[in-house]
Amino acid sequence: MKQVLFLVVICSVIVSCGILSSPGSGEIEIKLLPQIASIDDPVTLVIKNETNQSIRYHCGHVVERKQNEEWIEHTGTGCANAFPVEIKSGHRYEIDDFLLAPSKPGYYRAIVSVVSDDENFIETRRVSETIEFVENQLE
Repeated sequence: MKQVLFLVVICSVIVSCGILSSPGSGEIEIKLLPQIASIDDPVTLVIKNETNQSIRYHCGHVVERKQNEEWIEHTGTGCANAFPVEIKSGHRYEIDDFLLAPSKPGYYRAIVSVVSDDENFIETRRVSETIEFVENQLE
């Protein structure tokens, strides 16, 4: 009984210290940069793959705008005849001049589709971090 208890304690310590976890055991992070921008400023979409497998990004996306504390669809885009982009474990993919098309100041976010390269090829829709658009700044 003492040996079993000892093994349980050792395994708990190893797992809690992260010794058995792989370096790519995290999540998929979706960011819009900068976090605050003027309406006419270019925006970059960053997809960071911290999972332990490759993922594929499909170019269509939906843009939502926050209105009265709720997210409503603002625009949507698709892409015909486009191949998904592979993003390997531990890598990131950036799209400069990402199309958000804000119509007025406020908070926006993008919802993008990614597919994991596991045996099921399950598509999931991922929500980006929020970006705030402000009136254009006069220089």
